[in-house]
Amino acid sequence: MFAVTVGAAKPLSLRAASEFGCITCVAMVIYGRTMASGTSRPGLLPDPPAGYEPLRRGQLGRRLKRRLVAVLLRGHARLLRFAARPLAGRSTVELPEIERERQIRFLVIRLDELGDVLLTTKLLSAIRESYPGCSIEVIVHTGLGAILRDNPMITNVSEFDVAAPRLLRPLLLPLRMLGWRWRRRGMPRPDVAMNARAGPDSVYAGFLTFVSGAPARLAITEHATPRKSVLNAGFDGFYTATAGSRRLVHEADASASLLDLVSKSHLPLGQAVLKPDTSSPPVVPRHSGGPRIALCVSGGHSRLKRWPVERFALLAALLSERLSATIVIVGSGDDAARAAKVQWPAGTVDLAGKTSLAELKTVLRSVDAYVGADVGPTHLAATLGLPVVALFGSSIPALFAPRGDNVTVLWQQLDCNPSSVGTIDDTSAWSPDYFGPERCVECVYSSPKCMEALSVKQVFAAVARALASTPAV
Repeated sequence: MFAVTVGAAKPLSLRAASEFGCITCVAMVIYGRTMASGTSRPGLLPDPPAGYEPLRRGQLGRRLKRRLVAVLLRGHARLLRFAARPLAGRSTVELPEIERERQIRFLVIRLDELGDVLLTTKLLSAIRESYPGCSIEVIVHTGLGAILRDNPMITNVSEFDVAAPRLLRPLLLPLRMLGWRWRRRGMPRPDVAMNARAGPDSVYAGFLTFVSGAPARLAITEHATPRKSVLNAGFDGFYTATAGSRRLVHEADASASLLDLVSKSHLPLGQAVLKPDTSSPPVVPRHSGGPRIALCVSGGHSRLKRWPVERFALLAALLSERLSATIVIVGSGDDAARAAKVQWPAGTVDLAGKTSLAELKTVLRSVDAYVGADVGPTHLAATLGLPVVALFGSSIPALFAPRGDNVTVLWQQLDCNPSSVGTIDDTSAWSPDYFGPERCVECVYSSPKCMEALSVKQVFAAVARALASTPAV
């Protein structure tokens, strides 16, 4: 269950603010170093499970380092709150009273990658069900707005650029956010602002929530995971209420739980599926009587998520031979070169690096099934209602698996995976001593064995089952 904690930030004196200002530069350096090397290796190793022999050499030093980082970052967060205190909403909010007079204004902030943004649709659906006449504005990272603009649940989509060097993020991003607030002066403030990020907030979405001026500011608590409690120390002060616990909760469920902080009634929540655009003709022709299957050869920003492109080619040949399938290759511009290295079956439509996000959505709406790793297009395909076979390796499906009516997750858990020994207790809660990330950010092997463990036959069988369970159109 998600517990609710409510509180307000204590005011700081000018003397205290100047003291915190002196450590801001130090916090920037340590914060940047922590985020850059934020892994279980080499500088932030997880502690051994309870019951192990005395502390290993260096373990006490790592604990002290974490505490020092937390102290410095908490001071930086307090300095930000003090500097932007006049911009924060100060009054209480009574949604029933507002609803009688005008529509309630919600602001949902999700400054993450495409897949994370799409996992927020459950929260958006819950808000629309609970407050049918409300206004919902969503703020996403620059370039992702097009994927949500035709979503009937959303009133307005805004974009915010969070691209910045890691070492300079604690300085540049808050300044940009203050500029964002200045450009919105004179506009109605939101009544409720939500930071829908469940994991560590590395782009200061919490500060954007704070300066939005919303009287009700909601988020997942900084204490949700041991790693977040250090990297986001002091962030709970940006909010008027927080939810969360150290239980293992899927990203979509965690963000949707924020509505419980403003709604007394609990509604049954399902995954919001984007309505198909029947006005657009299919862009992928059917070369045979078989299905059209999209293969996404991308691994996103991580090579650890890539299934070997040679295996994609073998899978395509198998699908073409046994199911008479038309193969559609999708991916980013960086994936186009990888796709060009292998031989694809005759009739394959290669669209890797040739579509925008809006065009990719149209392409996916015209295919019958999809295969891909834990990347944004995979979550988009699931949201569109396609039969999806998701290939997982370095990230935990219990936290990040795509949500949809026909999603099959293939995952080969190895001992080096974050969900193995010392990470999660009983597969349902974070170990109190674990400080590693929710997914691998580097590999102990020369290539990701977790992805290579997924065979072509295994993936083909999953695709065949997914197609067989889909009603014929």
